[in-house]
Amino acid sequence: MNLIHSRLFPVVAVSLAAASLSFAADQKSVTYAQQVRPVFEKNCFKCHGPEKQKEGVRFDSLADILSHDKLVRPGDSAGSGLIRVARQFGSGTGKHRKVKATPLTPGDLTLLKTWIDQGAK
Repeated sequence: MNLIHSRLFPVVAVSLAAASLSFAADQKSVTYAQQVRPVFEKNCFKCHGPEKQKEGVRFDSLADILSHDKLVRPGDSAGSGLIRVARQFGSGTGKHRKVKATPLTPGDLTLLKTWIDQGAK
């Protein structure tokens, strides 16, 4: 049994290290223009886009998003209002409870959190 463990350990360790590096590389590449804006276009532009800005918030402009310091706090997704609202979006609860929409996917939520934690660039 020790022989099997001793041969499997390096394989498992290398696999885990490669997966970890791949995950870290993916996280480094999250930007507003490439990954975040398409999520906003699909889910938010109807009420917060170029034609309509409910509550003065628009998601088609990174500068405008960042001008609302309670909405997005670069480096702090846990303290960003966007994440709280995004979790509730389409769920029939919270601020957007009357909006008929599909909830954001877990992948979209993770993407938004990662983007904010990386500095919201």
